[in-house]
This record gives sequence, structure tokens and C-alpha cells, in this order.
Amino acid sequence: MSSNKIEKWEWAAEEQDYQIMVSIPNTPVPAEGFPVMYILDANAFFTMFTEIAQLQLFQPEKTGISPLILVGIGYPGEERFHPRRFADLTTPVEEKNIPSRPDGNPWPESGKAAQFLSLLTEKIQKEIQRKYPIDVRKQTLYGHSLEGLFALYTMFQKPDSFQNYFVSSPSIWWDQKSILNLETAFTTNIELKSPTKLFITAGTEEMAGDIFEDSKAMYERQSLNPKINLETEFFAGAGENHMSNVPAAFSRGLRFLL
Repeated sequence: MSSNKIEKWEWAAEEQDYQIMVSIPNTPVPAEGFPVMYILDANAFFTMFTEIAQLQLFQPEKTGISPLILVGIGYPGEERFHPRRFADLTTPVEEKNIPSRPDGNPWPESGKAAQFLSLLTEKIQKEIQRKYPIDVRKQTLYGHSLEGLFALYTMFQKPDSFQNYFVSSPSIWWDQKSILNLETAFTTNIELKSPTKLFITAGTEEMAGDIFEDSKAMYERQSLNPKINLETEFFAGAGENHMSNVPAAFSRGLRFLL
């Protein structure tokens, strides 16, 4: 099995430049195109996920994973977690509703999730569909921690932008769990146009901010969602913490979503 082709290019936006990384399978293109997964915070996760996905292809009849395109959305430079992520991945919040940071430092700028969602779905996603052989019926959004919060935000606000949502250890605690208000509106008012899958995962050792319990509760509510087009699964990473559960859950999530 040959290595995937990797392409990197920059996307200049009004307030922030982004680094786009694309992993393309060196295999014949399916008639319908390749499934695609968009990876947020790609500086931290793109390389690892590309390697994990490729390993699954050694025995696809056992792993259940077929070739897919991975699109990483990150930031210029080598910093794994760029400060701009706080602005891109969070909704507006009053300062009194933000908990103190463990290190005592002030929080970076926040509250621009709506602008980032528009950039992602109206520009970057359309450019990827234009440049690469994408199966538009099999598009996944991956997010971990604050990105997981953003993935939920995307599903609740513009659910038909993606067919699959891979939500890892979401920061539901942000702004006194205001994401739950969007969840209620989604459950009450939005009808899914096409079959949609939601995979939620968290490690059992994630005690800070009740991440594990909040994630499990989100899954339980959505698994009972009356929208027949929403299929859900939850993976509890036994003994895993906020970061160790990322690789532990990735292959499991791929199998369910793809």
C-alpha cells in the first residue's frame, strides 16, 4: 500500500490565515468519489489521523475502512494549538460566565463560531469539493474538545452541511452549557434532509468540567431524538483521559461513520 499524497496550501481570510492540509489516497477514484473527513485543529491531529487511517487499509475487510480524503484545517506555523482556535470554535460569552483558566492566564479572544462556520461551509468546503473527487453524500466533520463543541454547534445550526459528525470530548461546559439551548432548538425545530450519523466519545477519566458525563448525556438525548434520520453511537474510552482517548477512539469512530 503506497502512502497518500499530501497537499498543503494557505487560505487567506479577512481576520486570520489558515493552513489547509489534504491527504489524498493513491488508489483509483471510486465512481462516486472518496468519502471526506474535515479535521479541525489540524496542526495537532492531521498527521496522526492520516497515519491511523492508512494503517486501516492494510486489511480493509477486517477494519471496515475504505480509502478517504482527509482535510485538515489548521493555522500557519508549528504551534499545535493556536490561540485563534478560541475565537473560531466558541460562541459569544459574557466574561462573568467564563471559568478561570487552570494556569491563571486570561482567555484568548472568543465568540466567532458563526463567522468560522460560514468560512468552513460556504468557502473552504466548496473549494475542496471543486478541487478533489469528493463523495458529497459522505462528508464528516471531526472535532475534539473546543472543536467538539464546534462540531455540535455545526450540527445544531447547519446540520445538512455534513452527513457525519465525529464529536470527541466536547467542551459542553462553555458559557454555562449554552450549547444545550441550541440542542433543544435543533431537536424541536429542525428536520434532517438526509441520513445523518453522530459519533460521540469521551474518556472515562475526563473529570474536568464533567466532560465524560456531559458527553454521555448528549448521546443519550440524541439517541432518543425523534428524527429517524439521526443514527448515534457513544464510545467510552475506559481509563482514557482528555488526550489519550483521541487515538483510542479514532478507528472506532471511522468504522461507525463510514
